[in-house]
Amino acid sequence: MLKHFKILILIGLLQACCKPELRNQYELSEKQEEAVPYISNQKISFMTNNAYEFVLNTEVEKKFIIPYHESGCFYDEYENIRATLTSTLPELTISISSTALSEWENDISLYNLELQVNSKWFLPNCQMDSYTATDFADTTINNRLYENAMVFELCWDYTNKGDTSAIYFEKVVYTKENGIELITFTNNDYYELVK
Repeated sequence: MLKHFKILILIGLLQACCKPELRNQYELSEKQEEAVPYISNQKISFMTNNAYEFVLNTEVEKKFIIPYHESGCFYDEYENIRATLTSTLPELTISISSTALSEWENDISLYNLELQVNSKWFLPNCQMDSYTATDFADTTINNRLYENAMVFELCWDYTNKGDTSAIYFEKVVYTKENGIELITFTNNDYYELVK
């Protein structure tokens, strides 16, 4: 009986020790790739509502990632494009990315965009369900029309919870053509793209 138990343990260990093998590799759709309109080493000017102009420097990286921990001997890779925009004054780091979706997810026609401003996550129209199709549409903010835009909002910020005097980022207007066009704050200040 002990001999059979040892054989079963050995078989279980051999099955658990497999070399992971690539099962699927999902590439960005043309639509997803075009939704991140930046190239590396761009210098993009923004102006505050107080007429202070500053520059954001861009870095863009495109690679395959494994976003989910998968158990077993197989894994899937998803192509990802990430643009990082940085400024030293004001201290600002913005990250916008799109990750390919599996075949059934791509059928929903999603852009799968993620946006962070100084490590705070912003969601399109505060939609928590990433499988809800969010598309670009014309929108008006601060009495200005933005065409083919998506509005990302800071939906929760536990660091400022209950502090009505805190000033923090509120919304980001993102267009297909130019990327980030406007960043608003809770006190009505803003940063706007200089065209």
